[in-house]
Amino acid sequence: MNEVRTLLNRQRKLLRELETIRRQLVHIDSVTKRELISYGDSDAIPLIKLDFSARVQNALRREGITNVGELCAYSEFELLEIRNFGQHSLDEVKDALFSLGREPKEREFTPLIDAVTFSDEELDAGTAATLAWARDFHAREKALHS
Repeated sequence: MNEVRTLLNRQRKLLRELETIRRQLVHIDSVTKRELISYGDSDAIPLIKLDFSARVQNALRREGITNVGELCAYSEFELLEIRNFGQHSLDEVKDALFSLGREPKEREFTPLIDAVTFSDEELDAGTAATLAWARDFHAREKALHS
């Protein structure tokens, strides 16, 4: 029984991968090299040319996103905050951007850890060490992504 379950899970995974490849090919076909040349830059390509599903088109239009450049200015986290825009929609957008050699912007680290301040009396040694580690970690991550 476990072997059957394992085979079914493997089959589902392969089908998902095939669907992703199919979507990438559809997007590559829909945005031809001639269109890229006519727009001069992938940033100027209107989203309507990318053949998104109606749900994705409507969600992006409501947000005021009309071209690839504006879409790339949003992080994955920001896109997921858009009403009626879930993981499936995000996958569709990422596939389309990937076919153009683009991707959503990196999520910026919010320096909330720097805003946390305590007096020495309020912190015990363990908490102070943890807070110092978190600030150091945040600084390294910020430098890594800069």
